[in-house]
Amino acid sequence: MSSLHEEQGEQRHESLDLLKSAIREHDYLSSYQDIFDDALLLGFLHGKKYNVPSTLDCLKQYMYVRTEKYKKFTKTYLLPSRASILDIRSMNFLKQMDPQRRTVICGTLMCSVYETMAYHAFVMDEALRSYLGDTESNEFVTIFNFDGWVLRQGLQFTPRVALQIVDFVLKSVPIRPAAFHLVNAGSIIDFMMRIFKHLLPTKIQNRIFIDSNCAQLHEHLPPEILPKSLGGVLENEEAFRTELPDKIRSQEEFYQKLIEFSD
Repeated sequence: MSSLHEEQGEQRHESLDLLKSAIREHDYLSSYQDIFDDALLLGFLHGKKYNVPSTLDCLKQYMYVRTEKYKKFTKTYLLPSRASILDIRSMNFLKQMDPQRRTVICGTLMCSVYETMAYHAFVMDEALRSYLGDTESNEFVTIFNFDGWVLRQGLQFTPRVALQIVDFVLKSVPIRPAAFHLVNAGSIIDFMMRIFKHLLPTKIQNRIFIDSNCAQLHEHLPPEILPKSLGGVLENEEAFRTELPDKIRSQEEFYQKLIEFSD
């Protein structure tokens, strides 16, 4: 087992060296080569099954979305030291995976749509750096708990915002959403999803589940891995990883560089 692990480690580092070399020679990415840390690059490689050309394409899209297409959003929201939403911990990873060995992310909608989207961008980056590399796949499951949600938050969810979410979450990171569970979602959420669903790729539409209560969520995810707020058996400190906000804050320099490239 140890020899297999060592062989896989050697292959990862060989792919990393090839990727770095390709970035230095890339017409677009060479300008950004100093911003990429090894952990992030390995996350991209893992998500693209260590295919260097595919990884380059994904990195290019990642940088384009953040430094050009939505540069105003990056400047306004993507700096951990200014992101008060990190203190709220409105999004976090479960300690345990689901029965299919997929990473599970839980979130609440306690802030504005743009702040929530920024937190999701932070979480995706940290998933690539720290969490998904330990799994066999790049799939994840997201749970959004709408308990306490108010209508004014929903009014911020426009078609433009929906398209931006697609760009940030689906098109510019090598992470595959296996399912989105909208829990405690009432008739208003159901109506809104009917309107906006057509903006999403068909595969993603089929992976959205509107669970009006926690019992419906438990048909997909066992209570044994969930916090009590989702009808599970665990206290928050037992259910969630506690280090995520600190990990995000430790990347302040990375996001500062992103903002500088957005000028």
